[in-house]
Amino acid sequence: MIVMKFGGTSVRNADALRQVADIVVAQEKQHNGVVVVLSATSGTTSALLSLASMAASGRDYESAFAELAQHHLDIARDLNISATTTEVFLDECRQHLDAAAILGECTPQTFDAIAGYGELLSTTLFALFLAQSGANAAWVDARRCIVTDDSFQSAVVDTQQTLTASNEILQPLLAENTVVVTQGFVGATSTGIPTTLGRGGSDYSAALLGSCLHAREIQIWTDVSGVYTCDPRIVSSAIPLPTISFQDIRTLALYGAKVLHPETVAPAVAEGIPVRVLNTFEPEAAGTIISNNDDLSRPITAVSMIRPCRRIHTDIVGARAIEAVPVLQQNVALSIETRSGCMVVIHEATIDVQLAIDVASVGHASISEDVACLVVCGPTVDTSATVAAIAGCLRSVEKTTVTSLQHPRCVMVTAPLSEANHVCEILHELVISSSSEAS
Repeated sequence: MIVMKFGGTSVRNADALRQVADIVVAQEKQHNGVVVVLSATSGTTSALLSLASMAASGRDYESAFAELAQHHLDIARDLNISATTTEVFLDECRQHLDAAAILGECTPQTFDAIAGYGELLSTTLFALFLAQSGANAAWVDARRCIVTDDSFQSAVVDTQQTLTASNEILQPLLAENTVVVTQGFVGATSTGIPTTLGRGGSDYSAALLGSCLHAREIQIWTDVSGVYTCDPRIVSSAIPLPTISFQDIRTLALYGAKVLHPETVAPAVAEGIPVRVLNTFEPEAAGTIISNNDDLSRPITAVSMIRPCRRIHTDIVGARAIEAVPVLQQNVALSIETRSGCMVVIHEATIDVQLAIDVASVGHASISEDVACLVVCGPTVDTSATVAAIAGCLRSVEKTTVTSLQHPRCVMVTAPLSEANHVCEILHELVISSSSEAS
């Protein structure tokens, strides 16, 4: 069986839900058992949290709630399905908002109850449409399956209780070839109090259910055709990768890439279940398979960039002083000794960060400058030959540094902000050429 997760942009309106239904029906014919995990429609969770804050602070939330409600009722009308259950959930949500307005506060528990209605609404609409289209579909409340503690707004899952509940509730349905439609992001305590899993929780829900049900594959459907060799907004020649390792995905996510964050699919990683990233709006595209295995046909895999960062050249005592400051310590991307002292790279380049650097550097000679921080990752990126190739192709770009790291496995390049895109293009050319040579 497989688990299919669709994000907010994939279910943003009636046309998108029709597209999702076509994809699910096609996959159902290829696999024995399908669990569909949906996010709220695009923007809905943020709107719900805003409504909760408005109600608690005494501001008028009538028109904003009416707009959110009408959006979902319009989807029901466009899909030609009953809005009865949709209206029930909207009424429940409204009651929570009214209670917050009366009390003049919104506790984390109430925030969770309100925030979860986005997924309840989207899945209700989709399950009804799927069933009306002829599929054997069943709506399941994920709050019965995913059991958590009471750390509201970022609840911790009780894996054993979740394993037991998921198998008891979902396996009988899957055994009857039922397409299970359920929610991401939400769960509940063992006593049934609604919780949420935090941002990125829908991916985590899919990975968790896939792990519990021993899925063959977990599919993450979004609005891009997989994981790219580089951000295509920076390098137009970037291409989707057929495969990539969880280790390289983690590196890319750490350094600016807008990709699936590996921590959200940790249960899949632990069980060795491959995760495939696919495009809802280009379903024929192969997408990218993320697994525990390196693709040795690609010695170096991808480039990612985060900017602006702060690069500081100082002495060893100055470097230690900088790293001792809590606001800086948590953002240190690199700290190494050089021929002339030490180089420290800080992820953030805000005014507060610069002030903290200035204070920590008092009494120490230092040079601080804004830079772009780029990383190149891949199975053999840390070999001397690859590091030398990276350094060689950047020889003509002044004020760049090249450093090989083991944790995470990557080569880090810092470059002046004015050269950032140019350096990114050079490194991407090396990624493509090295893959061509290996093949």
